[in-house]
Amino acid sequence: MKAMKMMLLSLTFFLSTAASYSQVKTDSTTQGISISSQKLLLDQSKSQKKAGKILFWGGIGLLVTGVATYEVPFYPLGRPAVEEEVDNTFPIVLMVTGVLSSVIGVVQITAAKRSKAKALSMVIHQKRISVIQQGAFTSKPAPALGLQVTF
Repeated sequence: MKAMKMMLLSLTFFLSTAASYSQVKTDSTTQGISISSQKLLLDQSKSQKKAGKILFWGGIGLLVTGVATYEVPFYPLGRPAVEEEVDNTFPIVLMVTGVLSSVIGVVQITAAKRSKAKALSMVIHQKRISVIQQGAFTSKPAPALGLQVTF
């Protein structure tokens, strides 16, 4: 029963930590102003990278804690007639949670790199296009803006 309480508390703590660090901060001074997509992608990349690092290193910590608390029966003089039953449920749950957290952290870091690459591939370039003038057979060059987003 004690191991079950510890597992539930650990899982609750892990989920609340993961949820709290994955939130994006909002600035109250810029809520009415439209922010460029490039800035949004860079901010998203930054928060994903931070969450990924926290999940990865937290998972490594859980894995190390699980390995350190795992009890292996050791009998230097041979097996006794009556063996003690060792409950390794909690260390196994810690190890599995640590591995899953580390994998999710690596996925978050990879997503952060992809978001940053998307943000840096957005280019606004100026060029001149031909505009047909009304009532004339010629075209006049006019400035124009183009947006290039590579996915």
